[in-house]
Amino acid sequence: MFERQTSDFWKAKRRSLSGDLTETRTGTIKDPIRVEAKKLSQERFPIENFQSQTNRSAITPLQHETRQDETETNTQSEQRSTLQRTVHREMRLDEEVAGIIAEQARQEHTTDVQVIQRAVDRYAHWHLWEEKFGFISVPSSMEHKLMSLLSEGQARELGKHLAETFAQDFVRYVFKTPNLASVLAAFRYLARPYANFFSLQEHNPEDHALSFFHDRGIKVSILWEEIISYALSEIARVEVRIEHTANQITVHYTIPK
Repeated sequence: MFERQTSDFWKAKRRSLSGDLTETRTGTIKDPIRVEAKKLSQERFPIENFQSQTNRSAITPLQHETRQDETETNTQSEQRSTLQRTVHREMRLDEEVAGIIAEQARQEHTTDVQVIQRAVDRYAHWHLWEEKFGFISVPSSMEHKLMSLLSEGQARELGKHLAETFAQDFVRYVFKTPNLASVLAAFRYLARPYANFFSLQEHNPEDHALSFFHDRGIKVSILWEEIISYALSEIARVEVRIEHTANQITVHYTIPK
């Protein structure tokens, strides 16, 4: 009987000890962890907030850059549309003409359309004036031969004749108002590749200086010196000083006050 009482005592003791341990684990150990975790969660940013802030910080610059790119693209397209407007036209070509254009495009490593566009541009900006003023095309070898038959004095006389009979009418007909701006525009016009009279270099506008370049020799320089001098002094009404070499005419002009 004593042994049974002893056994019952120790069983009860173990139960009480196990209950204390359970209370200790749940009350003393677990609760502080929960409390501490709760505090930490309150002190730190919530995960949802952190993710939203991260997403905002990543997306906002991208959206800003996208809007900026769109703005720049729109600006560029507006500038292009302002600088050059185009219209659409359809046309039929003779098979022989189409074949010639296709072969030319192949040799130039370009497209049929680009060859046609260049031809139309030449017609509108030069060929019409060729017909109006009676220009004719001659082989460069013939031009060199004709100029070699002239003395420098004769080349100067020919330049004066062309200036008086051509320059005035050309400026008036193409550019309407005979002034300095029209004369400079005429020089640029004659310097186009399909006109092929010379190439033009315009210096700082404040310097009032122009340089004309060609490869046809001293007599052609003398001829163009007379035409350029007449256009600036008699049409644009500015004071002119001109120098020439075999392949260049250098012009300095002064606008009267």
